[in-house]
Amino acid sequence: LIESVDVTADGTPLSVDLTLENKAGQTYNIFTTIEKPAELEIALLPVPPDPGNPESYEKGAEGNYEDYCRSRNEDTKYAYDSSNQFIPDGCNKEITIDGNVWFLDAHEVIEMKHVVNMEDAETTASFNVTGNLFVDTPREFKIHNTHPLIVEGDALFRYAKLELIQKSGFIATNIHAVGGDHTGNGVVVGNQTQLEARESMVVAKHFYINGQNFVDKNNTNIPSEDVLSEGGGHVITGKNLIANTGVKAVNDSIININGSASISNKLIAEDRSVIKIGKNLIINGDLEMYGNDGYVKITVDGDARINGDLILGGNSILTIKGNLTVTGDVKQDDKGKNGTLNVTGETNFSNGEPSWLN
Repeated sequence: LIESVDVTADGTPLSVDLTLENKAGQTYNIFTTIEKPAELEIALLPVPPDPGNPESYEKGAEGNYEDYCRSRNEDTKYAYDSSNQFIPDGCNKEITIDGNVWFLDAHEVIEMKHVVNMEDAETTASFNVTGNLFVDTPREFKIHNTHPLIVEGDALFRYAKLELIQKSGFIATNIHAVGGDHTGNGVVVGNQTQLEARESMVVAKHFYINGQNFVDKNNTNIPSEDVLSEGGGHVITGKNLIANTGVKAVNDSIININGSASISNKLIAEDRSVIKIGKNLIINGDLEMYGNDGYVKITVDGDARINGDLILGGNSILTIKGNLTVTGDVKQDDKGKNGTLNVTGETNFSNGEPSWLN
């Protein structure tokens, strides 16, 4: 008699060959092939691009302001500049590098400013890369102010933390954030910034989102639901988000995942954060939600599996349009307050459903 069989798959079709024997000594053989479940599609990570030979890249600048502030028609590598500024203050030209861009030399911090001052924000142009962006040796890559760094290919941050500051933006097809700083942060998204992967985003270290309200031209707050309905957010992926450690969203952060999300540690959503996931959510850790001066909301259009505890704190709303599985406990917050759980499909609570729920 076999009560259960645990099977681990890596996203490929799985063959199961099982022999059973009853008390009378009779044997039965079961053979089947299990195709890749939809929820395992997010285990198939996008492959990081290969930068190739650094000797084939032309030097973009060596501390010369005019060299930094102009377009180029070849693969370009940027040398160290004492100001640490990739695109320095005062450079408000439309810049395009027709090829790949590579930071290989001994930068510690790179800052892309690309604006004279905030009064010029509406007329300041973007920096465009038609190939891939490779950030190797810097420890921090910071993007400031309004207009985005736009990469038509992929972006690979091998050692650096990626940080968006003020009203900056960064767009690439796939974002591979492998590196991080000494505190363990891999990606930091702040204020009214926008980090977008047209396809998928892979974050190896801690992912911290500290978004503030987006505002219109009259400096009036735009409701989070309106931002989402327009396809916007502080973090946007056209397909999947794969976070190999933890994710934390605070204040008025908006995360808009059109595919699935896989988080290998815990997901913490606080304050008035809003997270929308277009397909499935898998967390190999806890999901913690704490509203403050408003509601924190997470909506999953598919199934959700939490391999840990679900802490549904006060002023929180968790909506699952598919099925929900929680392998740990379902808890209130430390103040004894709880939020609202809406599940369209079936619920499976391994440790039972608490009496206070809904």
